[in-house]
Amino acid sequence: MNSCNFLGRLYGDVYHTKDQDIDVVSFQLEVENFRKNKNGTKSRTVAILEFEAWHTAALTISQKLNVGDLILVECSAKTSNDSDKPYFRVNSFKIFNKERYSEIKE
Repeated sequence: MNSCNFLGRLYGDVYHTKDQDIDVVSFQLEVENFRKNKNGTKSRTVAILEFEAWHTAALTISQKLNVGDLILVECSAKTSNDSDKPYFRVNSFKIFNKERYSEIKE
């Protein structure tokens, strides 16, 4: 089984649906990547990644997460039958407290 961890901010809205009476949400995270090139120059790139969560995780994410909130997700990489575009299935997550994070950041 593959395992990925991402720390990012919610980008856009959380889409909540039901699949045979099971709660499902899909959402996007804005994930930053910092690199140093051979010259020592730092660069920052941003990727928008697709995620989905099921059951109680879906309910919690749809009720508690707002645009711009910081979240850490542990997930598995998947591909859909419809396209070759990857997405990530959430296994566990942590939503960071906005007030506490702003205190630490400053």
